[in-house]
Amino acid sequence: MMPNLFGPMIAGALLAVLAVQANAQPKVWVADPMTKVFREDEPPANPPAGITIHAARGEYESAQVCLRTTAAVRQVQVVASDLQGKAGTIPAAAVTWNPVGYVPLAKNTSDTPAAELCCKAPVEVPDPLLPPAPVDVEAGRTQPLWITVHVPREAAAGGYTGKLTVRWEGGEAEVPLALTVWPFAIPETQHLSFTNWISPEALAKYYKVAVYSDAFFGILGRYARACAEHHQNILWIGLGVVGITQQADGTFAYDWGTFDRWVEVVSANGCGRSIEIQQLGGWKDGNWDNSEIVLHGYGVKLPSGETKTLPAEEVLPKLLPALEAHLQARGWMGKTLIHIADEPAVHHVASYAKVSDWVHSLAPHLRRIDAIEAPDFTGHLEVWVPKLNHLYNWLPHYEKARDGGAEIWFYTCCHPMGAFPNRFLDFPLIKTRILQWYNWRFGLSGYLHWGLNFWDDDPLHSTGNPQLPPGDSWIVYPGPDGPLSSIRWEALRDGFEDYEYLWLLADRSRQVAHDLGVPAEAFPPGQRSDELAHRLVRTMIDYAHDPAALRAVREEIAAEIMQLDASPREVAAVDPPTWHQLAQGPIVVETKVWAEDGAEVTVNGAATHRQPDGSWAQHTFLGQPTSEVKIEVRKAGATKMIVRRYAG
Repeated sequence: MMPNLFGPMIAGALLAVLAVQANAQPKVWVADPMTKVFREDEPPANPPAGITIHAARGEYESAQVCLRTTAAVRQVQVVASDLQGKAGTIPAAAVTWNPVGYVPLAKNTSDTPAAELCCKAPVEVPDPLLPPAPVDVEAGRTQPLWITVHVPREAAAGGYTGKLTVRWEGGEAEVPLALTVWPFAIPETQHLSFTNWISPEALAKYYKVAVYSDAFFGILGRYARACAEHHQNILWIGLGVVGITQQADGTFAYDWGTFDRWVEVVSANGCGRSIEIQQLGGWKDGNWDNSEIVLHGYGVKLPSGETKTLPAEEVLPKLLPALEAHLQARGWMGKTLIHIADEPAVHHVASYAKVSDWVHSLAPHLRRIDAIEAPDFTGHLEVWVPKLNHLYNWLPHYEKARDGGAEIWFYTCCHPMGAFPNRFLDFPLIKTRILQWYNWRFGLSGYLHWGLNFWDDDPLHSTGNPQLPPGDSWIVYPGPDGPLSSIRWEALRDGFEDYEYLWLLADRSRQVAHDLGVPAEAFPPGQRSDELAHRLVRTMIDYAHDPAALRAVREEIAAEIMQLDASPREVAAVDPPTWHQLAQGPIVVETKVWAEDGAEVTVNGAATHRQPDGSWAQHTFLGQPTSEVKIEVRKAGATKMIVRRYAG
């Protein structure tokens, strides 16, 4: 999540641009973690005096401390203190740091206006978070130091203060750190599905281990744990790992050992929400223009001892029923998803439907999932995953599918570019973070990307396949014994935590309404979260680009979560919702409030009328298209003010 770095200055705090006597001494300042800091960046005129973070229990929050010098400095590092508060202490171990590394960007993402980019190639782009070890900084360069605060789940709500000491050979600077822990927690059970496809072969190659060996599974476990810490809860696996032996009588025997071990390792490390089975087929000859979808063959050990690739038509009629039986025996059936073929478009639909239906006839209990590039797969797919730009073009089709029982996710990859958000290296970080606001805004229950770690031979000095936008191929980097994060991966984690804030507000509204005896059909508990999501994502190509706007909405969500538990308890809704564009004629808004018995309710200063359903209601005239509805609830000396603000 995003720290509020631009609030009131911390009383008595050290000026973040270090006052020094010698010109050669480094300048140290605090930067917004939603801003990419480049090598040549100078400190701003009025940086914050320190780091201010507001966070829920269990949440990860980031900040950046930057150092720049006219002379080379050696052994730059960060030491954190404990964070002390009236309610207790958060240990220094909850605060970690990493030097931000840079990768060379040779060319920008194509078909994207300069206004949608954060830099112009050629340039070194900040992205990998390097191991937390002292780093040397060349003269005339800026070095960002990434700070991560992980709020313990057991931390008491309230304020905490501490400091970061930035040290180098011959000097140091102190940066104050103030943390406010809010009295609610990020849910331990995530409410979105998230898969980012992993390459086992790339892992094995980089770490010089045999794929699916004991050493490999040790590495996989560390990657799965890091993925779970970033709210990814699925890591896919292919059926090619299942050992198939043909018996003398023509029947098949199966070795599920590697498949099971994969599922067990990733599940034990937090990525077991679903078992995602890779595509059974693809475009004929690997050519997207070919309209035919064909199924892959399988290596089968024959009675002679020879291993031969047999066509899917011989293998799948036996393998898929055996797979279902195995999943049922392990208790995994209900969480398994299976891909048919990747990215079918309109010219593939007829062939795709035929193949998908055949697979479904063999394994009717497996839910089918695919990234799709056409508007209608009715009857042939359970989990539809349209690309974001296709979602924009064909949203009514996908909403109809959802109404008919389909589950709708979305995906990004090398597309979309231009005005759409994505995770490319030359995009501002808000375009990565805001992706999960789309999940809430458009009712999408999952997110897919193809590239967790499809590395080339030198990922720390590369932006990936030159035929793809920079950063599309991976979002983590290989570290000594596990993954190195990136500032894009941190922004993505923040977006998933933003989604949980929206979920918490809706869930808390539902609970309070239930406690007040509000009929379920009378009050829309998710409306307020919808209104706040609309504030940032107005349409799929009209969304907030200013980090301050996102930060302000996030603070408002947190305040409203806490307000719901304050006395007097109430829930309120306006009709039309606040995203509706008002027009003179006159402007009329209906306000309904449910509150504790004995409460008094006014709307814009006018008394309300108690209705048979127990609500207080008011027919309110507003004077301008940009207007506020102010609801005041009073009881036993306590007063609560709820504001609903319409945008012009």
